Amino acid sequence: MKTERATCFSPVYDEHSTVLILGTLPSVGSVKNGFYYLGKGNAFWELLSYVTGVDYLTPVNEYKEGLLNGGAEEKLKKVKKLLSECGVALFDTVAAANRSGSLDKDIRKEGLVLQADKEVLEIIKRSQIKKIFCTREARKNLYSSFGGKRNCEKALLIAANGKAEAPFAETVLSPSASAIMYGQVTKEQRKKDWERIRPYLRVPTEG
Repeated sequence: MKTERATCFSPVYDEHSTVLILGTLPSVGSVKNGFYYLGKGNAFWELLSYVTGVDYLTPVNEYKEGLLNGGAEEKLKKVKKLLSECGVALFDTVAAANRSGSLDKDIRKEGLVLQADKEVLEIIKRSQIKKIFCTREARKNLYSSFGGKRNCEKALLIAANGKAEAPFAETVLSPSASAIMYGQVTKEQRKKDWERIRPYLRVPTEG
């Protein structure tokens, strides 16, 4: 696959957000579809439906159909509304990068631009974020943006102004298809791991 330059989406959050889910960089499929976690085989919306008890799959599929048949903008508003109601914020840890595919390993070090620490801090300050959940690679990027784990955790807690406790950033298993494909984890293990997000949501949920 040829090398391409990819950039992140704008963050999705509001003053009611309580959980920030950080990825690395939108996949090739996500870029094509214009929104987070829309790459082939990515289980993000299925997992989010599971932990929130809210059906995200239907509006997300309606949005993708709208890209072909019209009305996508209104469908995407519904997805964002559901995210707001559950207190879920979305963003990535890579601002821009050269890559040859959708996997983290396809991101080239040359030309890599991590998300500025101020971008993440702005989200924390303007919301009610109590916890950040991210993949291991995304957390590694997050710490690097702040100059290390200690600096990162300290800055995040200060920005939260009493709304959160350490550790602020925790890892969850990746929703990408590759983790399942290569036998790194089972679907049930991943669902169980994502249950840790539930206590930080704005709505009471059932599994």
